[in-house]
Amino acid sequence: MKRGLVGGVHSSFRALRCFTLDGRRALPLLLLSVLGLVSSPAWAEKPKRGAPADAPKLELEAEYFQGEFVTIDSDPGEWNGVKEHAFQTLTSGEYEYDWSGPKDLSATLQLLFNDDSLFLYVKVKDNILTAPKKGKSGDVVELWFDVPGVKEKQRFRLLSIELAPLLDGESPNMTWKEPKKLSVETLSLGGYKAEDGYDFELELPFSQLGSAPLEGIGLCVVVKDFDYDDPNEDMASTASCPFNAKKRKAEDMSRLEFGVQERLWKAVLASKPELEKAERLSARGELGGDERPEEVVLAKGQLVVMGFGLGTGTWYSYDLGLGKDDEVVSLEVLDANGDGSDDMVVRTRHPCQAGGVAYRQDLLSIFTFGYGGISDSLLEMVVAQRSQDGTQVLENSVSFGKKSMEVKVSESTGADEGSFHRCALAKPTQLELLVPWVSKKRSIGLNNGVFETRD
Repeated sequence: MKRGLVGGVHSSFRALRCFTLDGRRALPLLLLSVLGLVSSPAWAEKPKRGAPADAPKLELEAEYFQGEFVTIDSDPGEWNGVKEHAFQTLTSGEYEYDWSGPKDLSATLQLLFNDDSLFLYVKVKDNILTAPKKGKSGDVVELWFDVPGVKEKQRFRLLSIELAPLLDGESPNMTWKEPKKLSVETLSLGGYKAEDGYDFELELPFSQLGSAPLEGIGLCVVVKDFDYDDPNEDMASTASCPFNAKKRKAEDMSRLEFGVQERLWKAVLASKPELEKAERLSARGELGGDERPEEVVLAKGQLVVMGFGLGTGTWYSYDLGLGKDDEVVSLEVLDANGDGSDDMVVRTRHPCQAGGVAYRQDLLSIFTFGYGGISDSLLEMVVAQRSQDGTQVLENSVSFGKKSMEVKVSESTGADEGSFHRCALAKPTQLELLVPWVSKKRSIGLNNGVFETRD
């Protein structure tokens, strides 16, 4: 950044500004005033500095593609026609001394994604690419993420891209600064040094970004520029959003929505239009075998699993076979059989008759997901039975452990051995409702994902 305001005079007076008492900017302009080069008292005004809050909050868009469209190399040809998000507002440094215009420091960001990864292409205009030296930092780009579905202390993630290797024709270095336990081994990065700056493209697997792409993420790109052509020059930076790394407010980040849930649900409705206006229960979990979650929806007796963790970004459905008088009570997603992947726990309610009394019976069913789709129920057991008039209520509670399930009688009102009758089972494989005059608890063991009942 070799810039001059008044010929060769500027650099000499710029060097003197460090000796001022009230601020380094006052002395050079004071001397210029004494020399008659300026006539106004502008020296008393503080130069304008950039701040994080000055940055625009860009509305980011990522375009979806299928297959192998982007190659991480020094050729950005695949990015032609992809929407550019431009930014150049200073978030640190002084406009008067540390930045001479967009050719000095400005940037554009482009975004793509497929079933597995988020792809970023960052192009920076920078007249001097600087390497670290003598304890001083070199040029760096920081990628800040606010990721969903993780612990609060891990939601903000920082990937640092060090550009100095580009000076030697090598790829930039990348490091997860926060959290440091993350590895960059699954990431791919390529860059190129141009005459007017540099660019790089990055492939970032969704497995590093919480529950993306089902949920949106917060994203902010911060470009830090160190020129060192003037010993008193500060770092200049620009950013795609007004995010302050010291305060860390998620609302200051740009929001990147992938639209995956909407797109997959539209595909479901195209095949099953009857679900469009039906009441829905939904939950999320890791059913597909990797860290990306799936969306589970239960509507009108149809159990639907959709998400990118299924391998192709698609959906599967299973018909529970409910009758017109049957009801859906609840849907949970958890690891019920201890195999490390989540299962679907569905509770339904059905009318039945026993001993001349009309009852409503609750059935708990457990389903898992495999390569062929949603399985038949792994386990079915009656967990509640209530008389239609409400005078008899008998309910069992179910708790899930890593190695077993525990079933206990949790409520018994107006139900005794003489007056209460259990409804007949719909299938011989179903487990009967526990009644206190027979047994108050039941243990169901887990053996390699298979349930073993022990009353």
